[in-house]
This record gives sequence, C-alpha cells and structure tokens, in this order.
Amino acid sequence: MESILPSEKTKSFLREVLLIVLGGGLAVAGSLISSNLSTKNEKLLWETTTKINLNQKVMDQRVKLIERTALILNKVDYISVNYIAYGIDLSYGEKGVGKSSEWIKTRKIISDLNSEFLAVSTLNSMYFGPKTNAALKNIMDATTEELNWWDVDPKLRQDYLEAIHSEFSYGLY
Repeated sequence: MESILPSEKTKSFLREVLLIVLGGGLAVAGSLISSNLSTKNEKLLWETTTKINLNQKVMDQRVKLIERTALILNKVDYISVNYIAYGIDLSYGEKGVGKSSEWIKTRKIISDLNSEFLAVSTLNSMYFGPKTNAALKNIMDATTEELNWWDVDPKLRQDYLEAIHSEFSYGLY
C-alpha cells in the first residue's frame, strides 16, 4: 500500500519553497515598511523645512518693517516743525501755486513721510498681532482734522513701537 504522506524528497522541496516564499515575503514587507517610514520622514522634513523658511521670511519682513517704522517715527520732529513753519496743508486741493520752491520741496517731503507712515502701518497691522493693531488704533483714534498722527501724544507713538517689538515672534514656530 502506498503512503499518502509526502516523501522526504518532497518535504525537502516544500521546505525550500516555503523558505523562499517566506524570505521573499519578509523582504517585500521590510521594503514596504522602510518605504512607508521614508515617505513619512520626507513629508515631515518637507513640512518642517517649509515652516522654517516661511518663518524666516516673515521675520526678515518684520525686521524691515521695524526699521521703517522707527525711521519714520524718528522724523516726527522734522514733520511737525516744518508743517507748522511752512503752513503746509496735505489736502489734495492745495497746489502750491505762488509758493516758494522750498515750500514745495518741504510739502513733498512731508507728504512722502506721511504716505510712508500710512503704508508701514498697514503692513504692520498685517504682519504683527493684536497689541500692534491696538496701539495703531489708539494713534488713529487720537488724530483729527486739526491733529495729525505726528502731533498725537508721544506716548502713543512709543506704545506703537513697543507693541511691534514685543510681537516680533507673534504667530511663528
């Protein structure tokens, strides 16, 4: 009678096939795991690098804005003295007809400085946080038709500059 159990030769052959299949399966599984980890690490590296680069660009822009803000605020005395001395009106209706070349030059300088302050303040309100916006609002609330931003209480301007400095790293990291 014939045995239904496999022969030793068949067992050996099946063992070798099983080892090859298991070895190949383990190699594929290892490769998939490694690939998956590598993809996750690459994604994390990309996200981290992107965030660092973005934060650096924001910080660079904030440094420039702080410099521009300090520069314009340090010209307040020039603006105030010359605005009064030359009787300058920044409204669009005043053309400077019959005025001296010095008056026209000074009006242009003051107009440019006023524009710079407004432009920088708009950028500061976007790049910095709530303290900066509140300090800027205090300055704007204090201005009237008779009282320009350069004539408001110097403490309001100082508070504005301090708010900008204190929020240098606002929203980063």
